[in-house]
Amino acid sequence: MEKAFYRHYTWEEYQALLDWAVGTGYARLEIPGHSSSGIPVYALNVTDFSVPADLKYNILVAGLHVGGERAALRAFYGAIRWLLRPSSSKYRKAYNVTFMPAVNPYGCFKTDVDQQHTNEAGFDPYTGEHGKCFSYPDLRLKEPETHPELQAFIDVVDALKPEILLDWHGANGRYRDEHMRESLGASLSNHLIMPWGCRVLSAMRKEICKGRSAVFDLEEYLERIPAPVQFQELVQNRFRPSSAFFYPDLYAYIKHHTMPIVMEIGLVETGWRALKGLLDFGLCPPPEYKGAFPVDHIGVDFGNLVVHSYGETPGNRRASRSELQSKQDGMLSFYLGPMFEGRAGACLALGRDGVAKMAGSIPLRKMGEYPACTFPVECEAARRVLEGGRERFWLPLMTKANAETLPDVQAPELGMTLQMFLPIGHRKKLHVKEVQLNGVALQASRTYGYELICGSDGWHVFVNLPPDLTKTEKLFCIIVSYEILN
Repeated sequence: MEKAFYRHYTWEEYQALLDWAVGTGYARLEIPGHSSSGIPVYALNVTDFSVPADLKYNILVAGLHVGGERAALRAFYGAIRWLLRPSSSKYRKAYNVTFMPAVNPYGCFKTDVDQQHTNEAGFDPYTGEHGKCFSYPDLRLKEPETHPELQAFIDVVDALKPEILLDWHGANGRYRDEHMRESLGASLSNHLIMPWGCRVLSAMRKEICKGRSAVFDLEEYLERIPAPVQFQELVQNRFRPSSAFFYPDLYAYIKHHTMPIVMEIGLVETGWRALKGLLDFGLCPPPEYKGAFPVDHIGVDFGNLVVHSYGETPGNRRASRSELQSKQDGMLSFYLGPMFEGRAGACLALGRDGVAKMAGSIPLRKMGEYPACTFPVECEAARRVLEGGRERFWLPLMTKANAETLPDVQAPELGMTLQMFLPIGHRKKLHVKEVQLNGVALQASRTYGYELICGSDGWHVFVNLPPDLTKTEKLFCIIVSYEILN
């Protein structure tokens, strides 16, 4: 087995690999930034450039800790060579994969220290001072001149808005024959993101196990949820130990709803097999994703409504996903009850204006005490929905105390899709009788209207709302009427 570390690569060998990749015609080398002393921070884009970028998914593979953890660097070499094989052409047509093997080139190549996590200024791009280097809420670096490597990483993330961020780690090679115990997960010990996209991770593990290695299944064994602050003292050791730090690789999730996947790598083969498993999954995803990966599901309540990105191409959905992620704090969904077989309904309000149309001056915590007919609904379209059905109450989900506490947000400029899950098994046949938006019937359409999709987990209705509509509206009430045919 070829271990991911057996000696340090030199800067000249690193540049030679990148030059070779560019020479294949399927890679372009960019320099999004430099270290404090002027060492280039490279980003290598591998793709089929004849396919428009808008039709491909963006994957970012970064070595934020490659400096001290140099073992991951050899895995990058193997993954780049694998993706540039002639047999990998189908992946290059469907994806733009960007590699940032050494985000900290000084720590990786320009020092003899075995575990040099910091740059010339003593800054660690991976830990990022546990978030202290950022200003809030705009998420800008306070001192980009002392954190240039991290700024380069952020610039690449903002340009790509990647669907997936693979963050590769490994041993530092301090000891002879050192071998890293390999692991894979979306919620490592220093991450507060709950296990997410387990089907994606399972596909990656399955492919890895076809080779000569195996990875520890963090999502399977690390079952405890992160501890809320109040439980850290009251109930100890019953929740997953996790430091409540903002690590820079979480930037991509917070800003663009990118899925971060962290790996500890011990063998070269593990890196390219993990990437292959990920890309294979995206070529044949579950139909309910309406895309390659589960990142387009921006927000979900505890009812049956999901805020989903809008668009027919990966590029369209990527831009929409990033925009909707920035508006999550101002979204509030409402449950329509009681629910009846053959009919499902929900509402989404955007900001204080949207909630005011729905609830008027009623405190949200009091809404369940009011029958629907007494709601002071200002929106005529929403009033038609409320008065036209058998439902008797509307309840806010993911509730704030009242509308005044909800941030106001600008209406989405790039459209939005609302996804409703119907509690009907996929073995049943379903007929949609009517889908209403704010009291008006919609036609079946992938751009302005509804789609009925039979997923692996049941039936889904997607209501596609184009930019011309979302720019002018902040309350969306949906009613789905259906019948089961068998």
